[in-house]
Amino acid sequence: MTRIAANAFGPSDKVPVEFFPGGTDGRFAHEIAQAWWSQVVWAADASNQWMDEAFAELAAARAMGVLKGAEEAQRIEAAWRKESADAAPMAPVSLAKDLTAGVTSPQAFTIYRTRAQLLSFRGALLLSALRREVGEEKFFAVLRSFLQARRAQPAVTTDEFVSFLSAATQKDWKPWFEKYFYGFEMP
Repeated sequence: MTRIAANAFGPSDKVPVEFFPGGTDGRFAHEIAQAWWSQVVWAADASNQWMDEAFAELAAARAMGVLKGAEEAQRIEAAWRKESADAAPMAPVSLAKDLTAGVTSPQAFTIYRTRAQLLSFRGALLLSALRREVGEEKFFAVLRSFLQARRAQPAVTTDEFVSFLSAATQKDWKPWFEKYFYGFEMP
């Protein structure tokens, strides 16, 4: 059983369903992945919420690719890139949570859309870029090891993920995250 966000069924005052690149199927896949992900590990606080959203979005695109073909996964990633580019000048992923603090109704749609673009789509784009740089097999092996290692302490920070990734791949990923996660550059 999973909770499906209301905007999976139609537009909301914050983000319409058409906004999600996989449509309703992709939205369901995202919510199911997020329900699973949040039972295994979750963001330690709101500043790390990208992990919940981005890993769910990455998993949803992978599922859509398996179910509907590789072209669908590629189309979804292209949509992430477009949506990420639209949000890139507003804030880095690391500050997405701060965008909605104190939002009033007239600003709600644009600000919540930008927040979603950063957390879900730019976050997933970052993970997809990492996957390409590390290699598919190694990326998922590292992810499985990370999930296993975090079982006793499932509340996770970005810094903990970066440290684990660095140790597992024997490469310092801090500069990469400074550039793309904490900074404004696109991968």
